[in-house]
Amino acid sequence: MAFQIGLFILFGISLLTNSNIVESEFALIAIGLTVPAIVGIIFFRKEIIESFTDFKEKTILKVVSIPMVVLLMVIVEQAVLRFLTTGQENQEQLLETGTGVPLIFTLLVFGIFGPILEEIIFRHIILNRFSHYIGTAIASIISIFLFTFIHTNQLSDYAFYLPGSVILTAAYLISN
Repeated sequence: MAFQIGLFILFGISLLTNSNIVESEFALIAIGLTVPAIVGIIFFRKEIIESFTDFKEKTILKVVSIPMVVLLMVIVEQAVLRFLTTGQENQEQLLETGTGVPLIFTLLVFGIFGPILEEIIFRHIILNRFSHYIGTAIASIISIFLFTFIHTNQLSDYAFYLPGSVILTAAYLISN
């Protein structure tokens, strides 16, 4: 539904500017990530605000743990890359899609709205809400594999995205 709303927005902008941005791959991805992210923020605003208030307790530990988790992901991914002969097709597609678009828009879409949408879907909805019905272990497995499958285009990409997905899921579960 949110994607269709985004398409109407793109169509309206196309009519106003007399250009055809509906066929722009970047514009479609931008709308596909931005509108659902904004809708998710609106629906889960209380939970998002509560998650930021958690930083009031053990602030130093939490602030330091974020870069440590990212560093662990980078180390694991670099170790995996040493064994892969091909690059990640998903990363190459993102770089190609962002070419020719102002850097600020690329950063907003792929660096902010995309990750927000992923956190809402894979961590909050699947791990937090869905786990009440099927259990945390099953919800974690579903979240890990869905996240990995959505980010991969070829078999070698699984080795790159699976460790990061496991680390992000573990970090979410540990941090409550």
